[in-house]
Amino acid sequence: MIGAVSLAWAQEASVPLVNLIQDQRADAGAVAQVMAAQDLFAVARAKNDALAALAAGRIMAEITVAKVQRGPAEGEPAPPEAALALASSGAMFDLAKALAFDEGLAALIEQERGLAAPSTLRVMGAAGLIAGQAQDRWDLAFYAGDLAEVAVIGPGTAVLQITVTDSAGRVICQQLGPRDRLYCPFVPRDNGRFSVLVVNPGAGPVGYAVLIN
Repeated sequence: MIGAVSLAWAQEASVPLVNLIQDQRADAGAVAQVMAAQDLFAVARAKNDALAALAAGRIMAEITVAKVQRGPAEGEPAPPEAALALASSGAMFDLAKALAFDEGLAALIEQERGLAAPSTLRVMGAAGLIAGQAQDRWDLAFYAGDLAEVAVIGPGTAVLQITVTDSAGRVICQQLGPRDRLYCPFVPRDNGRFSVLVVNPGAGPVGYAVLIN
């Protein structure tokens, strides 16, 4: 009996753990702030809200989104070029001023634009284009003990799904919509590579952005 218990324990201990610090709090970082700014800007456009556009611009002005070109996977053709459809802080300040309901607010918006500090946060952004009823895969690397953020931002009118797995295929995070604004923060236990599977369950193609910190 003792031998059997010991053997069972040895077999269980040999099973690799998911590359994730389970109890590590994943605080919202720069990628989450980009998403917040983009969502605020969408509200500003929908509601003609100058203050929402101003708030979005103030957030976005602190962040640089560096576009990276995605290379083809081994044995696959190069992916189609797609626009990284993220609104800039300049566009947000412009909308805020256009919607300003008096000269005082317009002056405040210009003051905020001029006072915007140089961006202190940096995220990486890449553009994707996925056909209907299809999936797209991204391979990424993250460091142990550091907050890892993965976000997918669509046009706001689609439904997308993402699944993040470690190098052994174990699920780190999964978001199944029903929107196209998806966010997965986590803290890896070890340095490693992770895969992000983006699924488009709809009928038509969807352009989207992938953001990582």
